This record gives sequence, structure tokens and C-alpha cells, in this order.
Amino acid sequence: MIMKKTAHLIWALSVLSTTAIIHGQINPPEISIAVGLRSAINVEIINQIPEKHLAQLPKALPVFRYSGKPRNFPLTGLQMLLDQSVFKGTNIANLLHSRTNINLVQDSIRLTSRDNLDQFIVNPSAASISIRNAERKGFVPPPDAVPRFDTIQKQALRLTEMLGVSTNDMQRATNGSIFTTSGDEKTTKWGAAAPTTYVSSRRVTIPRGIEGCSTWLFNDKIELELGIDGRLLKFDLKWPVIEPVRTNRLFTISEIINKIKKGQTSTDVTEYSEGGLTQIKLKDIEIQYYFPESSSLVRATPTNTDIYPIIAILATFKSKTEEIDGGIYLSTLE
Repeated sequence: MIMKKTAHLIWALSVLSTTAIIHGQINPPEISIAVGLRSAINVEIINQIPEKHLAQLPKALPVFRYSGKPRNFPLTGLQMLLDQSVFKGTNIANLLHSRTNINLVQDSIRLTSRDNLDQFIVNPSAASISIRNAERKGFVPPPDAVPRFDTIQKQALRLTEMLGVSTNDMQRATNGSIFTTSGDEKTTKWGAAAPTTYVSSRRVTIPRGIEGCSTWLFNDKIELELGIDGRLLKFDLKWPVIEPVRTNRLFTISEIINKIKKGQTSTDVTEYSEGGLTQIKLKDIEIQYYFPESSSLVRATPTNTDIYPIIAILATFKSKTEEIDGGIYLSTLE
């Protein structure tokens, strides 16, 4: 089943392994929720992808890898974050006593409370920042005590700018704005008469983008959570340095149709009704960057695994008795 992530085409795929190239032929991309789309030589293929979307596709895109280089964070940005933590009043420069006249922080910093509920951790080698400020208040706040999502997003963007992360590297929505996901936490407290439920915090997450494309870099994100009266409860930034290693060419629409006919693509539609497949309508297209999930979950970010562009097509599969919407996935050519 395909899952929409935004109004345009972004599909939630679990694992995507490196595509093999054998004798000039590209095997279908290996996706955990997809299988090879069998040969469709005798199937009618209709291209309904808007010409405007096809014209917007680049002819080639770079393939990236994590460089393994540290991301050195600006001192002023870290001090601003530190001042919003329970460790407010600490001069971050004093924590880096071994170095003077610094603007970029290259050393790791780790501050924790005695109960380990509060933390301020900076790890330039992992390109990460993690802040936790535990909420210990027990009263029921007034309505709207927690900032709105748009306010939290603006604060997240302001913080990341201070930390040297460009909005050019963030995922974009269909209208060109920064794409975010959001959610809230609710707390219920029991009073003398009845329980009271209220919003105790809200969070905004900004995923990473590459070359204007959406990505599935599962750990690369920015997340800010604010609580009552706008108190910072959680801030996570994971943004490793990536570098291009080569360029892959994108197939034309005629080449894509030819590869569908030859069975050189993958799909998440794994079953057809009795009578078999008779028609495939290509509805829309998007380029996405993928990184194998199994590799991204290890402690150290691997530097020998490609982050590479994949062609993702929204299609309608028609048999003699029904129509099913699903995805077709195609590799790019090295």
C-alpha cells in the first residue's frame, strides 16, 4: 500500500539496497515492501504524467555519501541553546577551557543533571545536538499555554540558522515552503470533580532534503518540542556532512516505459486479481534520495554507502475486474 507523505508524491519505503548493474542492465531496486514488476510486454501502458512535472525533472543528479567529517557548530548558537536549558548561566566558552578565541565548537560537550532527566549534549563528530529539559510542574495550565505549531517552526528555523544549517538543505513541500511534521502531547490530571486533559507540549520535525528532492535519511532531522509558556523541552539535531561522489543519469519517460515492459522495475502492488494485469496508467513522478535503513541504524554513520536518487512513479494498475493504485520504482543509471 502506498502512503502519501505530502500532497505530492513522497512514498514511505522501509529499506532500499544498492542497485546492481550487470552488463549495462539495471536490476529492479530492492525495496522491502516491493517486488519486481514482472514483464508487461502485453500490458497497455498509458502515460498521464503531467508534462510540467516531466519538464521539471533534471537530466542527472549527484550520488552522495556521508563524509565522516565533523560538523563544527557556531559558539553563539550553542550558547543560545544552553541559555534555554536547565544549565542556563553556564558560559559555554568556559567548558572549552583548552581553547581560546573560538567561533566554531569542535569538542564534545556533555552536561547532565543528577537525576539524568536533563541533558545538554553536543557531538560534532556525529554532527548531533541533543537537549532534554524535564517538565516537573504539576499544575494545570491555562488554555493555549503551549505555543502554536507555526511559532515552534519559526523558532526551530531560527535555532538551526544559528547552528549553521541552511534551509536549502531542508525538505520542501509542494508550494516550496519548508516541509514539517508536527504533533502534540496531552496530559490528564485528576481533580476533585473530574479529570482535566490539556496539551502539555507540541513538537515540530523538519526532515532533510537533497538537491530539492525529498529523502529517506532516517536519522537526519531537526526536532523542537516546546512546553508550557514556550519552555524548551526537547531539541534534536542530526545533520551529518554529505559529499557528492559521482553523477547518475535519469531515464526519459520513453526509457521508463520500456523498462516497465521488460520487467526492470519494482512495485508495491504484489497481487493482481484473476485475469491478470491489462493496463498501467502512469499518473505522476518524483525523484527521491534513499539510504539503506539497515545501515543508517548503526551507531557510526557508514561512509561507504551511497545516498542515491530513485525514480518513484504513482500508477494505477488495472485488471479485468479492478483497479489498484500503487508505486513503480526505478533506479537511475550510473
